[in-house]
Amino acid sequence: MIYEDGYSFVKKCDCAKIRESNLNIDRSGLSKIFQQYKFENWKITNEANQRMFEVCREYVDKFDGESWLFIGGQVGSGKTHIATATLQELMKNSHVGVYKRWHEIVKELKIGMNTKDYQISMHELKTASLLYIDDFLKNATDSDMNIAFEIIQARVDGRKPTIITSELLLHKIRDEAVSSRIKQMCGDQYLIQIEDDIKKNFRLRNY
Repeated sequence: MIYEDGYSFVKKCDCAKIRESNLNIDRSGLSKIFQQYKFENWKITNEANQRMFEVCREYVDKFDGESWLFIGGQVGSGKTHIATATLQELMKNSHVGVYKRWHEIVKELKIGMNTKDYQISMHELKTASLLYIDDFLKNATDSDMNIAFEIIQARVDGRKPTIITSELLLHKIRDEAVSSRIKQMCGDQYLIQIEDDIKKNFRLRNY
């Protein structure tokens, strides 16, 4: 039993965490795209996606249980593919991963605002052994930025590894308190930023 902000939480065993992680993947739809979004399915066609692969491969191979990975920028450049492949590889190595889309985080927390459900959901986001947030800060409001800061700060304090994809480049995140902490945890080594360039949008290649 652990306590936080006046609430008590039952500490789950590793096997329960793994089962819950697998259920979360099923609920999120990741079980299907896990079949498609793998390192071996990643096509290297330019310097940008070659670097994405190399950085993510290194993140897995040298995973230290603390460092973060941020992939931001150009829509359709394969951010979700390479980040999902990274999470999948880490989970193959027995790391328990939690996947969340940003809009789902915000919706869930706002529905439970000022209730115990909010505290429980926030606690899980803050303390997950490995958290992957997809589409971070997409269409974020001021209140969303407050939620983002609370999660990011807690994970920095706890040295919890975090994978983040976003359509925003780091310097375009309007809250410097959030962007600077992400930069701190990624360093230069695990920070991938794809400048806007329609040629890097894989989704438009057949049009």
